[in-house]
Amino acid sequence: MPGGILLSDDTGSTHDNLISANIVQNNPFDCGITVASHIVNFGQHQPLRGIYHNTIAGNTSSANGLASGEGAGLGLFTAAPGAQNWGNVVQGNTLTGNALPGVSMHSHSPLQNLNDNLIVGNQISVNGPDSDPGLTVPTGIDVFADEAHGASPITGTVITQNIFKNEAIDIAVATTGGVTARFNSFFDAVGVNNLSTGSVDATLNWWKCSGGPGANGCSTATGTGIQTAPWLHQAILTSRRLLRIRATSRGAVRHQRGTAARARSAMIVPVSATSTNVPGRVR
Repeated sequence: MPGGILLSDDTGSTHDNLISANIVQNNPFDCGITVASHIVNFGQHQPLRGIYHNTIAGNTSSANGLASGEGAGLGLFTAAPGAQNWGNVVQGNTLTGNALPGVSMHSHSPLQNLNDNLIVGNQISVNGPDSDPGLTVPTGIDVFADEAHGASPITGTVITQNIFKNEAIDIAVATTGGVTARFNSFFDAVGVNNLSTGSVDATLNWWKCSGGPGANGCSTATGTGIQTAPWLHQAILTSRRLLRIRATSRGAVRHQRGTAARARSAMIVPVSATSTNVPGRVR
């Protein structure tokens, strides 16, 4: 079926690639950019197999999957049992108007590894829902592990410095593995929706207004296990140009070799952290 850009491991491991500065749009039946592991492995995880350490930076992916309802702006998927798709960076992309969420992460089978992926500095708007975790409204990013049917929890996911507009839910979490989401700018009704029993670190985000999640006129956090305080007093409007320069000038390989621990260092941005007299608020 017609699609956009595909990274897979059907013929061997796929790693340390830079996919940058592409315009992928109007693919009627599939995702704009698909990063999908298809290897089958019923034994112990093999760290150097599968898809890992790839950087997808500075692309535009729009209006994909509209004929089938099955296209994300960018999909990170593990298909077969034992598939591995880990330690990738999704940075500085514009993901808009797709049939599925701007970034969609799916783990469906046992022994899969969809861990330690970093989603940073993207502009995400006007995307569709993802029925797999039960979403029915436009969604920016969803992280879904089908744990009811044996999929392992997704761990180490970091979502940071993204701008969400014109969605109903900005980030949906459907895994007990937990997600770290910081320094994002939520401009929609629901900033974070936790559909699972896992924890979500959603501190230091902008929730549409300075009052924080749930205040009059602000975005909300729905579900349990979501930590939101302290929050930001002002939105972070990330420069896509700066992100693109970082992705190309520092080198994709050097930027992403670190998985979760090093990925969290990307959340340190030049934001004034002077506390106000309002509990939970940072500006």
